[in-house]
Amino acid sequence: MWFTPPKLSPLGLKLKSLEGGGQSPAQFYGETEDGRPVYVRYRGGWIQLHQGDIGASQDDPMQKVFAAEIGPYLDGSMVVEQACEILGLHVPGMRPVSHDVLMEGRQFYPIRDLSGDTTFWDRSIYTTMTGIPDIFAGLPSLGRPYVIIERNRPDNKYQPVDSLTDAFGRQAHIGFDPVPSAIDEMNRGFDPERRQELFSALLRVDLFYFGSKWMGRDYGFQMSEARKIHLSLECPTAPGPQRKAAEEVVEAIRSRVGTLVDFIDVKTRAVVRQGEVWYSREERDWCLANPNRIFGFSYEKIGPGEDLDLAVRPAAEGLPTQG
Repeated sequence: MWFTPPKLSPLGLKLKSLEGGGQSPAQFYGETEDGRPVYVRYRGGWIQLHQGDIGASQDDPMQKVFAAEIGPYLDGSMVVEQACEILGLHVPGMRPVSHDVLMEGRQFYPIRDLSGDTTFWDRSIYTTMTGIPDIFAGLPSLGRPYVIIERNRPDNKYQPVDSLTDAFGRQAHIGFDPVPSAIDEMNRGFDPERRQELFSALLRVDLFYFGSKWMGRDYGFQMSEARKIHLSLECPTAPGPQRKAAEEVVEAIRSRVGTLVDFIDVKTRAVVRQGEVWYSREERDWCLANPNRIFGFSYEKIGPGEDLDLAVRPAAEGLPTQG
């Protein structure tokens, strides 16, 4: 889904100090001018601020006083300057967010631009390895040259490969309209702003493992061997050539997958609801060959301490066109 970080109303909280960092979560610890401990946490695109009583310590209970979604849902890194700017916290001597500040943080963590000037897109797709080529089969029709890049060799350098299946150690990139020096520039350091000059769009592809087969056996379902690949890219929020390129790439992928699923009560086999989950055509064909075949599990709360287990399979109305 597309996500642009919002501009939050500043909290205006005055602190004596705030420090910390890390990744998934990024955590920051501080104290207000009147002696209250403060804890800021960022994970999964959500930022939270917790505050304790006057005179309490960081180990004492605190109350969550603020939470907001401000980043893509798998994001969990930021520098303390971003935390202050995003939440509107006043800390003596705190530097404003700048390119240099972000680049300092990027020496250790994948720090993103959360100012609102950058828009993010990400989506997970259920597929087996053999179903991957079809997902990206629409990219040549864009008329944009592209290069497939992997970073899983012993020297840990980015280098081109012939196909995504060649690249899948764990991660790959597809760079569109690359300049001749693009890969060499990528190997010089992580600078997203510079990468926007190297490609019209840069799609990241991550391979994840997925396993809920125990539930499939318990309820008589046949569980797919599908994995989730996670796709993500970022582009300027403002309209322009790079935003247009990113939108074209997303649409080319969306046109090759199914997007609608049935969530099925595992006990009654009744369809409880439908929802949006992306899956490959190969996964569609495999599931539809047998009514007991599924590619995932989910659940929803139906009461205090009570969950409804759900199986997930393609819905007929959500199937992509054959061909």
